[in-house]
Amino acid sequence: MSLRSQIIIPLIVAVLGGVFMSFFIAHQATEAQERAEHFATDAFAGSRLAEEAASHLAAMRGFADQVLAMTTFVPHRTIEARFGELDAAMETVLRALDENELVRRVDAERVAFVEAYTAWRASLGIAVGLAPSLEVPSPELLRRQRAETETSLEAYSNALDAAAATGIATTNQETVAAIRDANILTAVVAGVLLCLGLGLTHLLTGRLKQVTEAMRRLADGDTDISLPKTGRTREIRSMVGALDVFRTNAIERDRLIAETNAANDSERRRYAMEMKALVAGMTASIEAALAGDLSKRIGGDFEARDLKTLAGLADNLLATIDDNLSDVLRVMDGLDRGMLFERVGGDAGGAFGRLREATNGSLDRLSDLIVSIQESSQAVAVVADQLKGGSRQMLARAKSQSRSVDATVTALGQVTETLASAAMEARETRSMVADARRATERSGEIVDDAIAAMTRMEEASGRIGNIVDVIDQIAFQTNLLALNAGVEAARVGDAGKGFAVVAKEVRELAKRSSTAASDVKDLIEDTLGDIKRGAAIVNETGDALARLRTDVMTIDQRIDAVSEIVRAQSDAVNGVNDDVSGIDRLTQENSAIVRETDGSIATMGDCAERLSSFVTHFQLVRATPMSRRAA
Repeated sequence: MSLRSQIIIPLIVAVLGGVFMSFFIAHQATEAQERAEHFATDAFAGSRLAEEAASHLAAMRGFADQVLAMTTFVPHRTIEARFGELDAAMETVLRALDENELVRRVDAERVAFVEAYTAWRASLGIAVGLAPSLEVPSPELLRRQRAETETSLEAYSNALDAAAATGIATTNQETVAAIRDANILTAVVAGVLLCLGLGLTHLLTGRLKQVTEAMRRLADGDTDISLPKTGRTREIRSMVGALDVFRTNAIERDRLIAETNAANDSERRRYAMEMKALVAGMTASIEAALAGDLSKRIGGDFEARDLKTLAGLADNLLATIDDNLSDVLRVMDGLDRGMLFERVGGDAGGAFGRLREATNGSLDRLSDLIVSIQESSQAVAVVADQLKGGSRQMLARAKSQSRSVDATVTALGQVTETLASAAMEARETRSMVADARRATERSGEIVDDAIAAMTRMEEASGRIGNIVDVIDQIAFQTNLLALNAGVEAARVGDAGKGFAVVAKEVRELAKRSSTAASDVKDLIEDTLGDIKRGAAIVNETGDALARLRTDVMTIDQRIDAVSEIVRAQSDAVNGVNDDVSGIDRLTQENSAIVRETDGSIATMGDCAERLSSFVTHFQLVRATPMSRRAA
């Protein structure tokens, strides 16, 4: 291995180590960003779907109350279509919740809600006539099942929010731990590379010192020296080989001097001086190279051909090492300044060619990695902005809750005013009732005369009431039988027999209704005579009853006003209780989510800033003269 390779390879290993750690940190940051984004998306989607489920549930409850109250007639087709629409909307929301990954963490709450909703939906379908059944659910059962459904939905929503908060907190902890582990690994790798570089430097310095010491001894004329170990470094082997040539030449020189004692003494002195100058020049060049200066050359004008050739080879060796090493150092210096566009030039072959290809290839891969890190840092910044937007939405929700609190305070004020008005109306009503009582006492004698005539009317009215009850029961049973007959008619096969039975029952009930109507007619005719006899008495009590009627009407109006006020008060109080409970729950949930989200945003922001500051140091394209002047 060449000296240049032993110097460059640790540098390349260090660069690749840094690149690997940068890629590792970027990969950890990207994974943390993806996990945080996933949990935030599931949390927002779960909250929205829970609100939609509550909205559909409230709509179904309102429509069911309207149908069951029987205050207005609702066609069967309208009931079937509306309940089908609401049920389909709820099923869509449930499927969307099942696709949410957070639902897997709250499966018990999901099962409880689905079971409660299914039971309430089945009972509600029977109550409104959408499903045939021999047992009709009571209003109390419907209210209890509806309350269980709403409670399970609220628990489901709270469990989703808690799972989201826990997931975000866990992701933040994992991100911090991953970054900490990456920093520790970076420190360990840097320490190992530092120890490797120091060891390699010590090894090369020791071998060069051995070669230098042997050259000094040879320059002093000591040919009885042992050559240092060459190792695997090509340049050191070349130096030791040159030293061996010098020693051989020195020995040969001594032999020639001994054999040619008659030769010219001046020629021997000149050759010895040139040899000494050559050794001194090579020693100085090697010492300069050992100190880091590869520009120093042997120089000198040697008349001896072998010494001149040897000096030229040594200078060429140093020049080749200097040129290639200078080119690599130029690229490494550019890398240190962040200029990744620098490349090793030249067309040298062998080890220098492989070194050029390895260095340039490493720089190409490093440039690609820097581009990837830039894209990842931009993606992290975008996600951080998205999370900031989500945080702003949470703040908006908090403001909305604040407005709800203000509305609640206003409603409480209205309730207070209503209570005061109700108290005043009650006092006035009591006064009017007292006046009516006195008027009633004055007209008591007249009313006594009318009591005897009205008694018979009351008896007839009682009979009429009984008949009306029978007709009402018949009408109700007829309705149920008609509904069952419609169900039986829709079936196939043996359904015709059931329809015949139902038709027979309908005819019998129709006969009973006709008989009851005839009885009512007879009673009305009997009552007409009594009414005529009571007319005179009614005329006598007209004046008194007129005054009494006026007072009673006034009392009735006052009582209606008081009832309306009490009803409004009850509704307002219920609304206030619901709003306060919802505000308290939402405030706690939003506070927890905002705190977790702020922590995630801060962590991701720090990662994005560190990545951005790391990659902005590098320049991938050489700056043009115009861009440098603009800079």
